[in-house]
Amino acid sequence: DERYLVVVQKENGSEERTIRIGINDRQYAQVLEGLQPGERVVIPQDAGSV
Repeated sequence: DERYLVVVQKENGSEERTIRIGINDRQYAQVLEGLQPGERVVIPQDAGSV
C-alpha cells in the first residue's frame, strides 16, 4: 500500500488530504482510505501521466 498527498475539491475551496492506494495500474488506482464516495481529487493540467 502507498500513501499520497492529494488536493480534494470542496464546496468552499479545497483541502489537502493523505489517501492510501491499493491496486494501481498507472491509469486507475484503488483508493483504500482517505476519500468518501463522490469526493473529487484535483489534478493539475500539467500533471502528465500521474
